[in-house]
This record gives sequence, structure tokens and C-alpha cells, in this order.
Amino acid sequence: MQRGFRTMRLVVCGGTGSGKSAVCNTLLGSPEFPSGTGPHPVTRSCAERTARLHDRTVTVVDTPSTEEMVREILKSVSLYRPGPHVFLMVLPVGNLTRDDIHINKLVEKMFGKKVWNYTIVLFTHGDRLEGAALNDIISSADVELREFIRKCSGGYVVFNNKDMRDRSQVTRLLAKIETLVAINGNGCYTTALYPRTERKVREKVFDFSDISYCCFINKMDLFIILPFTVTLMFLCWEG
Repeated sequence: MQRGFRTMRLVVCGGTGSGKSAVCNTLLGSPEFPSGTGPHPVTRSCAERTARLHDRTVTVVDTPSTEEMVREILKSVSLYRPGPHVFLMVLPVGNLTRDDIHINKLVEKMFGKKVWNYTIVLFTHGDRLEGAALNDIISSADVELREFIRKCSGGYVVFNNKDMRDRSQVTRLLAKIETLVAINGNGCYTTALYPRTERKVREKVFDFSDISYCCFINKMDLFIILPFTVTLMFLCWEG
């Protein structure tokens, strides 16, 4: 790994049932996050774990997938100062679903188009390939998926989360992360890269001295944002 940064920060995003939490567990090599299958989200709030992988300290942030909670993590992620090095966009093998497209649009709206310069697509359910080449699956997929992959500068990998002992898939992912981080000058996705309007909102959210701004946050926003923000501030202070 490049030695230009001490800790690698990864934010794992995706729709309900995509396998985000299972990806985090496979990456870390142990069941650190609750995961499961079904139409209802298992992860309801942002959570992070830190581990040593290939002589590198890696912080993995698992995120919720409902719109309200996604807005929570997108509003609060900048507290992981100075920001994530890579976003992992988790998709099950196959065509993009309506939920996938919605999450991708929301991520771009909140972070800006440059977020894809820091993104790697990670396909789950690699066991379903049954010997087929992932490239062949993608080439026969719908145009929306192929265009989305082209937007993401980090390319794509596939995980079989049913075989957590297969560390070769983690090695391949870390190699792609290393390449992408090098392309981005060993930098991370800071709030300076946000769209101008979102950047101003983020700056005001974290400026607690600006009491007048709180008047513009409705009760639901306060209920969602403040507990999570305090938790993240503690994590950052602790690190």
C-alpha cells in the first residue's frame, strides 16, 4: 500500500439487500456487522469498525440504505475527517434495480458527480456466477449498469460473501483501492469536493455556534441527525 496516508477509510453504500454488511464482514474477516437477507434493511444506523489488513489500518463504515438514513450518513460522513478515501458501491450481480438507481442518484445529488472518481463497484453473490466470467455477465447486462460502471473510476470487483475464508477476493479489492487512491493523489473525498449548495449545508450543520441554522431543521431532521452526529464526533475524537 502507498504510505502517503496512515489510515484508509472506506464507506460502503448500496440498496437494501445488496449485501453491504456482509461485504464489511468479508473484508474484515469476521462477523463484525449484523447481516441478513430480506426486503427490510438490517443496518438502520451508521456503524464503523477498524482493523489491520495487509499492514494497513482500515476503517470500514457500513451505511443504511433507506432514504432517510442515507441522508443521515451523507450529511454526517464528513465528520470522518478529512473524509473517506474510497466509496464501495455494493450491487448484487445482475441488472440495476430501481432501488439501486435511486440510491446512486441520491449519492450523486448529495456528494456531487466527482464522487464517482472515488468509487469502486463491488458485486455480491459471486457464487451465482457458477464459473461464468464477470466480464461476460456485465457485457450482457442492461445499458444502465454498463454506463454506471464506466462512471466509476475504480472499476469493479466481485465478492462471494458465503466464503469469508477466501482472502484472495479481499486482496484483489485492496489492490484496486491502492490503485484508485494513487490515481487520486493519495487524497480523500473532502467536503471541498461537495456541490456548492451541499457544502454550505454541511458547514452549517457542523457549526454548532450558528444557532439560527437550527431553526431551519425540522423535528425529524433533528431526531435523525443529532444523535448520529454526536456519535461520530466521539468516534473522531477517540481516533
